[in-house]
Formats: sequence, C-alpha cells, structure tokens
Amino acid sequence: MNYILNLIPQYGYILVYALLTVELMGVPFLPGEILMVYCGFLVFKGKLNFILLFISATFGVISGLTSSYLIGNKLGSTFFYKHGSKFHFGPDKIEKVSNLLNKYGLALIVFICFIPGLKHVIGYFSGMSSMNFKKYAIGGYLGAGFWSLTFLCIGDALGSNWSQFHKYLLKYLVTGAILITVLILLFYIIKIYRKKIFEFITKIILFLANVFKSLESLRIFVLITTIVCIVCIDAFINIVQGLLNNNFALFNEITYYLIEKIFIRYPIFSSIFKFLNILTSDFMYILIPLLLIMFILYKSTLKSVEIKYLILTVCGGFFIKFILNYIVNILSSNIEILRNLLDGRCFTVIIIYGFTGYILIKHINNNIVKKAIVIIFLVISCATGLTNLFFKNDLSSVLAGYSLGAVWLTLNIILLEVTNVIPNLKKNEKEIFE
Repeated sequence: MNYILNLIPQYGYILVYALLTVELMGVPFLPGEILMVYCGFLVFKGKLNFILLFISATFGVISGLTSSYLIGNKLGSTFFYKHGSKFHFGPDKIEKVSNLLNKYGLALIVFICFIPGLKHVIGYFSGMSSMNFKKYAIGGYLGAGFWSLTFLCIGDALGSNWSQFHKYLLKYLVTGAILITVLILLFYIIKIYRKKIFEFITKIILFLANVFKSLESLRIFVLITTIVCIVCIDAFINIVQGLLNNNFALFNEITYYLIEKIFIRYPIFSSIFKFLNILTSDFMYILIPLLLIMFILYKSTLKSVEIKYLILTVCGGFFIKFILNYIVNILSSNIEILRNLLDGRCFTVIIIYGFTGYILIKHINNNIVKKAIVIIFLVISCATGLTNLFFKNDLSSVLAGYSLGAVWLTLNIILLEVTNVIPNLKKNEKEIFE
C-alpha cells in the first residue's frame, strides 16, 4: 500500500484514475478512501491540484461503475438466464430483482461508493439484473462526484495531521458505512415486505388481545412496553458511552478538527448555520404541529387518532428530553461523559419533522411529492446535526439524539398503526374473546 501511495506524487492524476477504475470493477489494489484522503493531503502540501484530482477521481469511479455494469449486462444476464435455475436464481428471480432495482435502486446507488464491499459488486449486479442504465448512471455518477469531493476535502482539512488522524477517521467512516448499509437494507426490507410485516403484526395483536381478554388492556400493555423500551434504550446509550469513553473522545476531537478546517474558517458558513437554526427554533416547534393538525383535519379520515398521536409524539418527546436533562444534570457532576449525552435539537427535529413527514406521505398519493418529503426531511435532519457540530456540540451527542429520536418516532408510528387496526378488531371482538 505504501509503495502505491509513494507513486501518486509522481504519476498523479492518471494513477488515481486507473486505481479507482479497477477498484470499482472489483479489484481494489488500495482502498479508495485511503487513496482520496491521501490525495487531499497532497493538495494541502501543494503537490497536486484539487480540481484536476476531483475530475480524475470522479471519472475513474464513473469508468469503473460503467464498465462493471456493461460486463454484468453482457455476460451475467446471459449466464443466469441459461443456468440460473440451478442456483435458484432463474429468469423469474432476475426479473424480480430488476424490478426492485429499477423501483428503489436510484437512492441506494447514489451512496453506493460510501459502502465498502458493496460498491465493488453493485455494477455487475445492476447490469446482470438489467437495471435501467439511465437510472443507474444518474445515481452512480452523482455519487461518484459526491464521494470524490468528500474524501478530498477530508484529506485537505486534515492537512499536517493526516498521519495522526487518518487511520482512526477511516475506522469511523467504515463503521458508519456499515451502519448506513444496515439501515438502508432494513428500510428496503420493510418497504418491500410491508404487507407481510403488517399481517404478522396483526396476528400478534390478535394473539395479545386474546391473552389480555380486552382491547383496552392491550392498549395499556403496548403503552407500558413502549415506555419500558425507551428506558432500556436510554440505559443502553449510557452504558455504551461509558464503555467507549476514550473512543468517543478521539471521535469528537477529529470531528471538531474537521469542522474547524472545513467550515469555521469561512465566515459565510456562520451566517448559513445561524439561518438553519431557525428550523429548530421554538417557533417552528409550535408552527409545524399546528400546520399538521390543520392538514389532518382537512385530509384524514382518522382525525382524532392522528391528532392524539401527534400530541403524544411531540409532548412525550419533550417530556423525555426534560427527564433526561434532569438526570444528566444530577449525574454529570460525577460522570463527566454524561454532560453531553444527548443533543436535544437533533432529538426534537427527528420526532417533529419525522412524524410530520410520515403523516404527509400517508395521505398524499403523488410519488414525486412523497420522495420530495423524504429528501426534505433528510436535508433538515442532516443540516441540524451539522449546525450543532458547527456550534461545538459533540458528534457522539448528536448521534445519540438522532438514535433516541428515531426510536421514539418509530414506536409512536407503530402505536398509531396498531390503534388504526384495533377498530377493525372491535367489529369481531366477540369472536376473538369467545
């Protein structure tokens, strides 16, 4: 690896292009992340040009993605159409995978370069399953530019501290990429099998209703289970942060350093982040739920139920944040790491904007609008976290805020859907309990 890195100052842009092309074709001589961070370091030293590196890296990734797609399309599909049934992957399975990729694959492919391992095979798999090349190219090429720019900026920002931080930084990036992969796969599994999952949940509800002999008792049980789950998850966060104290200290130190080098030295970002703070102001926390209530009253057939769960989600979230802050204030004098346990802004943004997005998507039929809502929610969430990092919050507390907010949001959505099912069960309540 060091031998290849030593060749980069001499052969520069051509070597970067070649290495990234073959890596995206599944032959990684050198991890692309290490290569690009090192190239960013060379930009900092003045040995290479940032723009030319960005162009060569982006086109290298594009060439690799395109070549692997064409190879997979020409060879892979023919092989599996002829012999795939022997491996339980015949024409019917290929057609199903192709439909899934054409329907859901664009968002995944945009971020595929950030996922180690998967980025080396996605081109072959997309070509083999005859995914629409236009969608593949749009996602892949946008992702190529975003990936190249990200790691070049990181390497440039690390500067003279490259040798000190890059190993730890890459470890965190790989860990983050794995977590993101798991979340993406989980999202698609739920999206694809949501009907079966719903049927399974309904069976569980029927079983629990029979056990508790009363639908009202079942509601109380579900609510208590939710509260216990929140308490357990909070305890888990405390334990993990306590065990990983040293790792998080370095994690936060690297984050502070990168934020300072990338954003703080440019005054314009200060104005941008101050503007983004409006999204997490008390005014928005009041305005968004009020607007959502008006939307529910206009659009929903389950007005009272959805408004109740909106109030539960928002007020319950503020109550959880208050309790956690109270506990932290008591314990932080003895346990320093608890002082910045949870970023309240990230937690609140997830539950308020997340629940709002869910209700909007539930009642809007236009798929383009639905996708726009998801993108807006992700942008607001990421902007909030980045803003808090800019104003010196710990990355560990930002992630904890995202995590706990996502858990509270998910549990309330599940409760909402369960409550929507219960009226249907009441019609047959006598049959259930006899």
